[in-house]
Amino acid sequence: MGLLDRALDSSLLGYTKLGNKLRPHPPIKTDLSGQHIVVTGATSGLGLATARGLSALGATLTLVARNETKVARVVRELEANGGQVAAAICDLSSVAQSVALAAQLKRGPAIDVLIHNAGVLLNARTHTSEGLETSFATNLLAGFSITSRLMDSLSDGAHVISVSSGGMYTQRLRVSDLQCKGLSPWDGARAYAQHKRAQVVLTELWAARHPRLLFTSMHPGWADTAGVRTSLPTFHKLTKSVLRTPAEGADTIVWLAAQRRGERDPGIASGGFYHDRRQRPTHRSAKTHERDGERDLLIDTLAALERSALER
Repeated sequence: MGLLDRALDSSLLGYTKLGNKLRPHPPIKTDLSGQHIVVTGATSGLGLATARGLSALGATLTLVARNETKVARVVRELEANGGQVAAAICDLSSVAQSVALAAQLKRGPAIDVLIHNAGVLLNARTHTSEGLETSFATNLLAGFSITSRLMDSLSDGAHVISVSSGGMYTQRLRVSDLQCKGLSPWDGARAYAQHKRAQVVLTELWAARHPRLLFTSMHPGWADTAGVRTSLPTFHKLTKSVLRTPAEGADTIVWLAAQRRGERDPGIASGGFYHDRRQRPTHRSAKTHERDGERDLLIDTLAALERSALER
């Protein structure tokens, strides 16, 4: 299986439902009772599948969403199946709301796992009322703002998981242009991939700076979600027969979240990037490696952009 796994991982075939079927995915049996897990973007797609999977394992969930009606529907569904679920309303494109969410979460039960899943791929350049490019604010800055404010309050061994994308393999980190102002004409898929590359680098930086916590990132492969259907209609039309289900795409998120403190799979490395339950390389080409010293500027640059937004 090692040779087959490596062959799948080096080809796009591994991203499809066939890649999922050819790799072992035994049922996750970890009892997550007593574990408090926060999931952003939990009303559809990967986030909803993640919430369902974690609730079935007994976790207590806080679901972060911007649409109160949609998240209430998910809460009712999970509670009907015996789940313990709460909702937190937040538009993650707003720095002010992300900061307020962090404060709210800090006042609540201790967080064992924080999952940054929410994301958007926009086919037109738009800006928030705080002056930020919308997809950057949602995909990257929100997770940075929330995690930075919760860092000191997370208990030893708490796990922060960032849901990235295989598209990040096509891009390198561009700290000087995190909002993709240089993309002309606008290319939403490329901007999304750049944000996802930055997420992976941020995970590595956090892991190095905060050894008492566990940080991982992952990519789900190609999954058939509403976001893909809406934002990438041509891609969806061409690939829909081989796309994974949301549950298949979310499997590694649930698996990572089930790595309990003190009982982690020996293969789980802080700062690691995962797909189909295995750590994967973060680069496929020398062209995507960061320029000298560039990655070291990422956290300070995000903090400066956050301050600027809050001062507007």
